[in-house]
Amino acid sequence: MPQEPAMRKRMARAQDGILKHMLRMMELCHARGFVYGVIPESGKPVGGSSDNLRAWWKDRVRFDKNGPAALAKFEAERAAAMGGGGGGGRAGEGEGGLRPRACRCTRC
Repeated sequence: MPQEPAMRKRMARAQDGILKHMLRMMELCHARGFVYGVIPESGKPVGGSSDNLRAWWKDRVRFDKNGPAALAKFEAERAAAMGGGGGGGRAGEGEGGLRPRACRCTRC
């Protein structure tokens, strides 16, 4: 499938951008640490963390294993709450979805 390598490349670039922004927030906003995870529609989940939270993120949270299961549970609960129709949207869209949080300082 010719789209798959392009998708991996876009995901890698996006992950680099996330890491750069998180490191910048740690420096400028005096954040003490960060973790993040992305679950693509197909493929392996990816995530990252600051050095001080890396062991916890990998050993305790185990996002690569637990993240997709948690997302599936959220989507099932959301579909049930919406009358079983599923709502037709993806996780993160509409009410009750996940919202990105951004640093609110003026330096980032």
